[in-house]
Amino acid sequence: MKRALLLVIALLAGCQQAEERPYLELVPNEGREQPPPPLCEALLITWRPAAGEGPLEVDLPLPGDGPELTVRSLAIEVDHGRFEVSGEDSRVLHLTADSGAPAIRTRLQLERREPLTQEPLPPALADLPRDLPPAEWVAQAREVAPEASPRVVYGLIFQGTAATLGAWAEVELQGHWRSVQLDPAPALPADRLRLGPLQPRAVRGGAAAELAVEVQRL
Repeated sequence: MKRALLLVIALLAGCQQAEERPYLELVPNEGREQPPPPLCEALLITWRPAAGEGPLEVDLPLPGDGPELTVRSLAIEVDHGRFEVSGEDSRVLHLTADSGAPAIRTRLQLERREPLTQEPLPPALADLPRDLPPAEWVAQAREVAPEASPRVVYGLIFQGTAATLGAWAEVELQGHWRSVQLDPAPALPADRLRLGPLQPRAVRGGAAAELAVEVQRL
């Protein structure tokens, strides 16, 4: 009997020592009625910093509402470390860890809408050459039409079960952000997820570190 009691105490002590993973439900799921697929989909996005020694910092832009989709729920979980979310229009997650390579998991439920008819570009922007990388086109666009707030944005481009990080140019017209198709870049697919103007990055000990991404459709 005494041995069994000691075993129970040891198990309870082990449970108390186990640390919960840092978790934040940024956009709560309020149980609203969901539209049927494919207009509504759930994704699990996992970012994995490369293994290494020394302190780690990760900055990740988080998806937000736009003309073509609404984020119905958003929750974040990391293996360990400390994180905070800042910003409103373009939310950014900042994670710090003293060591290791904690995975960052973002669970999303998205409601997609039919693509809107895009506003035509103003003449000053339409006349710019399109055979430029996004950053160069944006630099020229800022000179001729700064009121359109040209910028480079980053997002995930889905190809079957794989996802890659892409970048494209966008401008603000009539209160909405409009993507700009550039000739040297592949056509922007409809199956993509815009993240924001900050490029996802990981830094370990002051040097850039690799940051891989995995996407699972739930």
